[in-house]
Amino acid sequence: MISKNKDKIMLISSMTIFGTIALFVKKINISSGEIALFRAVLAAMIILIFLLITKQKIEISKIKKGIQCINAV
Repeated sequence: MISKNKDKIMLISSMTIFGTIALFVKKINISSGEIALFRAVLAAMIILIFLLITKQKIEISKIKKGIQCINAV
């Protein structure tokens, strides 16, 4: 039961974050390409911090396999 509630909270949080992006983008006076770059860099930093805190290893072999799958499409 706790897992379902946690999942719902995470879903609502992510939907709220993605839903409010337009409000911030309207107020920022930079191009959409720059915004996308900044968001990607910020996301990568947050993921890296999360992996460091949880002490999870980044498996390069899985990343390479995923890239190959993307390139095949």
